[in-house]
Amino acid sequence: MLASIPIQAPEGGEFYLPTTEEFSLPFPARLMGFPDSFLIPVSDTRAYKQFGNSVAVPVFSAVANFMKPLIHIDDSQNQIHANGIKTA
Repeated sequence: MLASIPIQAPEGGEFYLPTTEEFSLPFPARLMGFPDSFLIPVSDTRAYKQFGNSVAVPVFSAVANFMKPLIHIDDSQNQIHANGIKTA
């Protein structure tokens, strides 16, 4: 039997981080926020690379929700203002 590393989940409870020998393809998808039902249409090698280069969906969602109230779009001048900072 291979060893697993216990990790404390933020919402309580505990899950186990598998060692490298147990790092099967669904696990990187879960780490990046994809559901278990997500179909991976590429080879395993390609999937590992794509998940490794991706941004975790829950993290991006949290950052976007944090930034949303700070952004104002001025349609009349086609400009975006971020909390008083004018961008081109």
